[in-house]
Amino acid sequence: MEKIALVAADRFLHLLHLAVMFFCVTGWIFPETRPANLVLIILIAISWFGLGKFHGYGYCLITGIQWKIKARLGERPRTASFVKYQFDKITGRDLNPESVNRYTQLAFYLSALASVYLNVAR
Repeated sequence: MEKIALVAADRFLHLLHLAVMFFCVTGWIFPETRPANLVLIILIAISWFGLGKFHGYGYCLITGIQWKIKARLGERPRTASFVKYQFDKITGRDLNPESVNRYTQLAFYLSALASVYLNVAR
């Protein structure tokens, strides 16, 4: 029973990750979702920089929880980055972690700038 719950939690966190990433980079586009997008951007920044102070810059709370669940399931991701983990799985390659992190950061910072501009500065 515990394994079923862990697999369900892992799958839920996987979908949550994908939804968070998608909404982070697109939520600022639509006027109706801009306030929620700004809140998400702030929460991601708190995780990356606030929690990152203790766990390493760019720390994702969701990834931290998911990696603990994966460990209990016997899986040991070779990276701290969910984005790299996913792209490696999709491509079957071991992508350069610095490159993946740079593109992830770029997408986040551009989305954050757009969100702040459209929610606050405008």
